[in-house]
Amino acid sequence: MRVIAPDSYRDIEALLPIIYPKVSLSYGSIQKIAAPGIAAGVAKIFPNAEQRDDCFHVIYELNKVRSRLERQAYAAIQAEADSNKKLVRVLQSSDEEKRAKQMIVLLACLI
Repeated sequence: MRVIAPDSYRDIEALLPIIYPKVSLSYGSIQKIAAPGIAAGVAKIFPNAEQRDDCFHVIYELNKVRSRLERQAYAAIQAEADSNKKLVRVLQSSDEEKRAKQMIVLLACLI
């Protein structure tokens, strides 16, 4: 007797009812990465399976957004600190006319 190995998943799937006649095949859900090409391939091979994105890639994408927002927040904090330093220098200036012009420039930057 000779045993021939199936060449693909479809071959194995076709043999299951013959080997196990009373067993029904159910895929349940498949964990996948968020790549559209892989999702299409999984849908082609397992058309009845529910696909769920894995948590790693969701967290990865959210961390990129968090990092960008954090950099923007620190830049805004630095800009405010720089403006405060300029304001202190302007207020300590002894020249009234120069102080007034600098205050207008600082106020225009804030608006």
